[in-house]
Amino acid sequence: MLTSEPTKNGTGIAIYGNYDELDFLYSIVHRVGDTLSESNEYQRGQNMLLMNFAYEIRKAKDQSRLIEKIDIDGEGMTTYGFRVVWTDLLIFLSVLRNNAGYISLDKLEQSFLYMLEFVAEDSARRYDANGAENLKPIFASGVYVGHKYIFQIYQTIHTELISTTKGKRRFRNISDFLWNYLSPASHDHNDLVDSLEFSAKKNSCSVFDLEIGDFPEIEW
Repeated sequence: MLTSEPTKNGTGIAIYGNYDELDFLYSIVHRVGDTLSESNEYQRGQNMLLMNFAYEIRKAKDQSRLIEKIDIDGEGMTTYGFRVVWTDLLIFLSVLRNNAGYISLDKLEQSFLYMLEFVAEDSARRYDANGAENLKPIFASGVYVGHKYIFQIYQTIHTELISTTKGKRRFRNISDFLWNYLSPASHDHNDLVDSLEFSAKKNSCSVFDLEIGDFPEIEW
């Protein structure tokens, strides 16, 4: 089964599995992502998000990320993993949840998505119970990912989070942080959308073609 552990600074989690488990998870994420058309401006960003997630899973199963040797009942096993920033993962999970219902997943595929959500919640609790409590509504219902600029918004959230002082205070604010940037009712959300559209106009391009900028180095 998939396992996980929170990263030291509360920036994200490391998710592990054997090759077959990660390969199966990769196929599920890709299958959901393939239902989202790149030509549809309201699906394009969500497709890109799932392709980003699938890429990390593929790199892990190809042994290009984390490798951990564990002992189970005296038998040594090797698992492969990857790290993912909390806000990234919560957005990925929301996209999966919102779109998995439109395809026919069998019970095993559904169980893997539930397992992914379970290990995420488990790592949140192990890092900080108070912060995990704040994230309960997001784990239960997800976040809004339906905006046509969701990929650019996701990049902004990622940059802002990893630029913030690491630790439990930041972790406990993730729920509010996501709401501020993703909810259409939020001033921060609307200001960000206005800023993206202004930048696109200034650079004579589409918002979809904007480069958000250099991402700070992640202190996991």
